[in-house]
Amino acid sequence: MTVAVNRPAGDVGYFKGGSGFPTRFQGAKSGELPFFKVSDMNLAGNEIFMRRANNYISESLRKQLGATRIPAGAIIFAKVGAAVFLERKRILTQDSCIDNNMAAYVVNPARMDGRFAHYLLTGFRLSSLVATTALPSLNSSQLRSIPLRIPTSLDEQRRIAGALADADDLIDSLHRQITKRRSIKQGMMQDLLTGRTRLPGYSEPWTELPVSQLLEFKNGLNKASQYFGHGTPIVNFMDVMRTPVMTAEGVKGLVSLRALRI
Repeated sequence: MTVAVNRPAGDVGYFKGGSGFPTRFQGAKSGELPFFKVSDMNLAGNEIFMRRANNYISESLRKQLGATRIPAGAIIFAKVGAAVFLERKRILTQDSCIDNNMAAYVVNPARMDGRFAHYLLTGFRLSSLVATTALPSLNSSQLRSIPLRIPTSLDEQRRIAGALADADDLIDSLHRQITKRRSIKQGMMQDLLTGRTRLPGYSEPWTELPVSQLLEFKNGLNKASQYFGHGTPIVNFMDVMRTPVMTAEGVKGLVSLRALRI
């Protein structure tokens, strides 16, 4: 029977810090090894697996720099600065180097599945380990002590990770569909709202009119503050300035609108 046990992260893997990356060696677009910086986690396609880098180096240059070679499958994350609070954890797809603002977690494959470990770390807030200092940072002792609850069966770990990966794949597919349909809609708007494309059954020419013929303008209340407290909502200039533009977070923006009532 499979059981789950509690283990500190240091018992089933090890953490390794990144290496210094002098500016004069940065900028190469090809090479044997990607040299990842924290900002590379923002690149499109690097949402889970690190597939792209802004910098590459050769193996001989790695040795010259004394940079640590991190094995494929390791989980990397920011360990210094405000980026720690972004809680990004990524998986290396090939042997790589990482800069000294990052760290890597390399699991023992005999004790834990790498993808399962990634999901465990994704569910753990590394920022909860950070002391309140001028420069947030994580140290090796804190990282090794991260508590992990792990099924003793590697097969169960892999099956759990597989089920979660299937969900990730579905989410990615839906995101791609949404992006595609958003682009189609944008093109339709440009055609339909300019009259370049007409709907079936409509051929009359469009008329250009000044806004004043379509809308009626009204001035707002003067000294409305004396009526604040109840009744009909009032929106003033500062409310408009404080309200975010409608986006995917638009509902929050509307909630934040300070509606005053008379």
